[in-house]
Amino acid sequence: MDRPVRSLPPNLWPEADRRAWQGACRPGERLARGGCASQLKPITRADLARRYGYLLDFCERTGGLDLAAPAAAHVRPDILDPFLEELRARVSSVTCHGTIYKIRRFAVILAPTTDFGWLREIERDLDLEKVPHPKHDRIVNARLLVEAGLTRMQENQATARAGSVNAATRYRDGLMVALLGCCPIRLKNLASLSLGRQIRDIDGAWRIVLPASETKTNRHDERPVPAFLAPRIATWLELRETVLNATSPGFWIGRGGAPLSYLGVEGAIARTTRASLGRAIYPHLFRDCAVQLVASEAGERMGIASATLQHADPKITEAHYNKGAMVEAARAYECLLGGFVVSIEDGDGEGD
Repeated sequence: MDRPVRSLPPNLWPEADRRAWQGACRPGERLARGGCASQLKPITRADLARRYGYLLDFCERTGGLDLAAPAAAHVRPDILDPFLEELRARVSSVTCHGTIYKIRRFAVILAPTTDFGWLREIERDLDLEKVPHPKHDRIVNARLLVEAGLTRMQENQATARAGSVNAATRYRDGLMVALLGCCPIRLKNLASLSLGRQIRDIDGAWRIVLPASETKTNRHDERPVPAFLAPRIATWLELRETVLNATSPGFWIGRGGAPLSYLGVEGAIARTTRASLGRAIYPHLFRDCAVQLVASEAGERMGIASATLQHADPKITEAHYNKGAMVEAARAYECLLGGFVVSIEDGDGEGD
């Protein structure tokens, strides 16, 4: 069990699992109904498969993976008990509950005639046990996040352009932090950004465009990327092609040219903030940091936070959500960062 935990990719799953999942995702055609997972959002399907992959990875690391087993055969008590024990040791109670819930949901999709009632009972117990970690002592001013990202890019730009792979990945990580600090979208959306699709150059200005099918709130989300990030994005696009040899349209490219995984993006952000701020700020906290900035400097306009974060329930940020204010809110949030960014721009050395 020395190998790091990962989510086992579908191509390494037992064949029965792989076939059952492919069938469940089969789209409908004319009068033919699609598979039972065909109506789920692609990002939801990816999340379910990722959670199930953790279970299969545990089986592989402990010598219990049976590649000839029937669909969902590894979802059984003698495997779930030690898996859950390991899971509890490395993630929060909230994440633990969410993972077991999604594994059960995935198992039902793979083997709809199998009774997973026993797992539902475990899930209910975990629901009662979950205790969210207090956030107040982990929230920082969003300006510090943007500064951390800009500084990381500045420190590594010259070396990266000279061909250093290590510097290029650090530059990428800095852009991740700065972009998320300015546009606090959810991690699953940040990790899946693809050039020309979710992140686009529209008439010389960059925009993040998330279709309703890819957002948690089922609403189209479109927001401008601050202009001060445009030259940094241009540099990153140069590095991803010439230094990292990108092989896909995925925006966040790792060593070897392949796109970073969900966990890869999360880890890069945690490493960068830990190095810059002395503690890791994980992606989900960036949204809270954005709310804190708005509350402290524009409290009477909390609708900025609600629209910027795309909250479906306005009570979440104590303001009414204005469906038509998405872009306006993004620009207003950028203004809160504006004066601070200008001071950084004065000596950032971003030019050629």
